[in-house]
Amino acid sequence: MEMSGRGNNERQAELRREAGRWLRKLRTERRLSQAELAGRVGAKDHAIISRIENGRLGVPADCYLTWAHALGVKPRWFVQKLMSCYDPVTYEILFKLGTVDKTASRVERAYSVAENSIQTIEIALDRRPVAPDLPKASACTGNRCGAVQHPADNPCDLLGHTEPADKLRVSRSSRPKPHTDQ
Repeated sequence: MEMSGRGNNERQAELRREAGRWLRKLRTERRLSQAELAGRVGAKDHAIISRIENGRLGVPADCYLTWAHALGVKPRWFVQKLMSCYDPVTYEILFKLGTVDKTASRVERAYSVAENSIQTIEIALDRRPVAPDLPKASACTGNRCGAVQHPADNPCDLLGHTEPADKLRVSRSSRPKPHTDQ
């Protein structure tokens, strides 16, 4: 594991320059001079802004919110971009690996839901009567399962329809009558 060295320092310097170019772009898109931005972020003079934009300095972490507000951008987005340049290892752990974990979790959940749906469909298909002449058959009055009839001793239990079909029948006289205004 390389803890320091010339290659690592060059990579860090390039990332600081990348952050500086991005900050310069944000500033110029908002038509701010370095002096105006320095005033908004509380820097002593515009030379500090120049050093940051050229990659010789970084924005101090305790100033991220001030800079985000001064440039009119969302703080979370601002911090993520700077962290990707200033601290890429932490950025990868927090945002890239977390995204992979979240995506994998969503895929697993979707797969599980799909698998459960398939099992439910298979169970429903297995419960459909195959023989047209079932003993003591009565029509499924709830018509919840799509079957034409069920044996009296094997009621439709799909979707909570657990009572025998003959107990589920509702006579026309026991149904509530619609309300009419006259």
